[in-house]
Amino acid sequence: VTAAEGRFAGWPANNGVFQFPHGEILVGFTDCAYVASDSGHNVVAPSGQDPEPYKSLLARSLDDGVTWQVERPENFVGRCGALGECNEPINFKHLDFAMRVVGTGYHGS
Repeated sequence: VTAAEGRFAGWPANNGVFQFPHGEILVGFTDCAYVASDSGHNVVAPSGQDPEPYKSLLARSLDDGVTWQVERPENFVGRCGALGECNEPINFKHLDFAMRVVGTGYHGS
């Protein structure tokens, strides 16, 4: 859905892939620096110079995947700011409701 020299865009299984009626597809992915290497993982470890080394982005297609637009929505993963008050109940059954839960560590089995 996207490609850029020196960048890694992957892990959609960790970020979600959603297909909606009328040809819309939404793919979440992680963007970070990448260096080609013959050994080990090729994602570059954060250097401390980039205040946001791993970015959570979305790619959206409105034509069944023929063309894609990368988006970085406000208040998306890691950009939510301070927690606010919930002044009314959340309707988890609403057709437009979507929720992403993010952890701070990796737990493999």
